[in-house]
Amino acid sequence: MKALRSLYVIIELRDKITSQLNNINRSVDQTKSKISKLTETVEKHKKIIAALGAGLSALGYGGFRVFGGTAKDFERAIMEMQARTGVTRKELERLTETVKQLAKTNSDSFQTISGVITILRERYGDLGRDTQEVSQAILDFAKVTGTDAVSAANSLSVVMKAFDIPATRMYEVTDTLIASQQRFGVQSAYIIELLKSNAAALKMLNLSFNEAVGLLSALEANGVNVARALMGLRSAAAKGIDVKKALKDLAEIKDSTERTRKATEIFGSYAGPGLSKVLEGGTEALDKFMLKLDDVRGTTKRASETIDKSLSEQIGILKNNLAILSVEIGRVLLPVMKSVVKIVKTFADAFQALPEPIKGTIAMLVGLITVISAVVGPLLLQIAAFAWFHSTIANMGGLVSVLSTLKTAMLGFAGSVWAAIGPLLPLIAVVGAIVGAILLLQDVMVKGW
Repeated sequence: MKALRSLYVIIELRDKITSQLNNINRSVDQTKSKISKLTETVEKHKKIIAALGAGLSALGYGGFRVFGGTAKDFERAIMEMQARTGVTRKELERLTETVKQLAKTNSDSFQTISGVITILRERYGDLGRDTQEVSQAILDFAKVTGTDAVSAANSLSVVMKAFDIPATRMYEVTDTLIASQQRFGVQSAYIIELLKSNAAALKMLNLSFNEAVGLLSALEANGVNVARALMGLRSAAAKGIDVKKALKDLAEIKDSTERTRKATEIFGSYAGPGLSKVLEGGTEALDKFMLKLDDVRGTTKRASETIDKSLSEQIGILKNNLAILSVEIGRVLLPVMKSVVKIVKTFADAFQALPEPIKGTIAMLVGLITVISAVVGPLLLQIAAFAWFHSTIANMGGLVSVLSTLKTAMLGFAGSVWAAIGPLLPLIAVVGAIVGAILLLQDVMVKGW
């Protein structure tokens, strides 16, 4: 009786095993069929799929990179400007619009433009509608002289403050400096440094800003020691001598020896010979460095317009206009990105707060799923690629039969792998959930978590 019962159990177990094996075989066959259809679809529409995939990838990656990146740079520049100036929200909106307008007509970066505006706001306060024109004058000056715009804004504002020149006359200052550079070949940046270090001495001579720039440029161009020349000029001014009248009188002396003697008598042995050399051209030389505003007005804009005609500058301006467009799109995108960051951060904080056993279980399951995906996913992609390769060399004669055999073998192998792993995934999830629940209950009961 026991033997019959054992035989019955064995037969029943065999039937169950046979049934399970049949189920597995059916799953394998179904998977093979599905993969075969997938391969046929990929092979039939491979060009469209490739184009669509490339387009979506470019749109997704490029969109986040360009729109998000440009908007991020723009926002950073504006936030830095607000932090440094402490302006109200209303004024910040106006300054932000000024940055955009300047970016549309210049090749400078958002960071550079906002930096220039920041310095003007710090030195002169709220310039209102004049902010854009004053900033444009500095950007033009930096473009023409090949200097950094932010550094130029800083140096120009210091010099103008020293000579009591308002910000609204910025173009007059840059016109004078660029015209002086064109006439004497002395770099404007160097003249600015001389003006900064000798502003007090030059103001004692009762010279206008234009005349001071011309005099310094003429001295430097003729190899005259500027410090010594200014020392003599300042000494003469302290004695009550009208420096401009004295220079005019010297320019009218045609004999160089007599002019040098007279200049030495008035301005001393340090300044006299140098000034005499500067005035060798007579009154024409005097007129050359006594820069008149009417003669130099518009120099900056004309020089800037010449550079704007270059291809590189036009490309830079075009790039900025595209950047403005991406900023408008990016500003819509940034809130979405910030929301995603908050969600991810919430999940990260929640995961970090879990007990170690639970984190370990989750990590194990994620790792297992990752490994399975890493094995099966690339395998299926390789099959699709192989289908493409097969169709490409279909005209190569004897290779066709070999490749067909390999293709069939790979499809069968992939189907077997997927059929073997697929049914296990729900089991893995259930086991993981049970283990996690056990660990959680254990932690609650033992540690009071």
